[in-house]
Amino acid sequence: MTVSRVINNSGYVSEKTRAIVEKAIKDLDYRPNLFARGLINRKSSFILVVVPDISNPFYADLTKGIEHVAQQRGYSLILSNAYWNERLEMEQIQAANGQMVEGIILVLPKLSERKIAEIQRDIPLVVVDRHIRSSRIDSIYVNQEFGASRAVEHLIELGHRDIGFLSGGTRIYNSVARQRGYERALREHDIEPASELILTGDFSFESGQRAFEKIFSMPEDRRPTALFAASDMMALGFLRSAFRHEFPIPERISVVGFDDIFLASVVNPPLTTVRHPYVKMGEAAMKHMVRKLQPDADISNGESLENTLIVRETTAPCCNE
Repeated sequence: MTVSRVINNSGYVSEKTRAIVEKAIKDLDYRPNLFARGLINRKSSFILVVVPDISNPFYADLTKGIEHVAQQRGYSLILSNAYWNERLEMEQIQAANGQMVEGIILVLPKLSERKIAEIQRDIPLVVVDRHIRSSRIDSIYVNQEFGASRAVEHLIELGHRDIGFLSGGTRIYNSVARQRGYERALREHDIEPASELILTGDFSFESGQRAFEKIFSMPEDRRPTALFAASDMMALGFLRSAFRHEFPIPERISVVGFDDIFLASVVNPPLTTVRHPYVKMGEAAMKHMVRKLQPDADISNGESLENTLIVRETTAPCCNE
């Protein structure tokens, strides 16, 4: 029982006893047999993590945060890719119910709050990167609108008024929230958002490239002097096409992304962006899951984290200044 408490980080164990057990585990290179333990306890120690697109570095790093805490607490992950598809999300969740999965972490789900609440009645669940209004569902989220607003204010402070927005889609929560922040910042500075400067992407590198082609084809006097992209991947696609067309950044157009993935800091020029604390979000999600799996778990409506504007070299004072 003492060894179990140390491995599962549950119940009281004195520091002296914990140190002895941990040393024995290390010396013996002990690895618990999760399958056998699951058959005995009817618990698998597996957590299902459903992400929209694991090829996006943002979700890969968020998953690393989940995994870091899971390993510390004796849990293993089953990772599923939903490809931004609500039907696939539901199929993966239904399949998990028959696999002795103890809990589910849903990253930016497309499922409705009503459907999420129904799932929660059957299995512990934590939602990541989306604010849920229900106080009975744990969610780890960031104020997307505030971060987007701060990005656009940065461009306005540099003298830009014709500012474009590249969205990630009209049905995705993060994209909609970031567009609200974009429009709010403009209106707070008496700038009316222009519909022709709002482009639709899908959070992919390729949609950023397509956005550049569309802006590049505009008459020069109607092009935006700055662009706020709802994700770094789209911003990087935009930068790539700009480079290929010998369209200098930020001399011809300033660009701001959102997420601060690793590539944002190493691309040339380094991308100005809004840092989304993805690793911390993953760690917080798994900590909430561990708490929910305790017999005496209380009800929580989640945790709000903060994002930060990171100014690098893709933004500059407006050419008209």
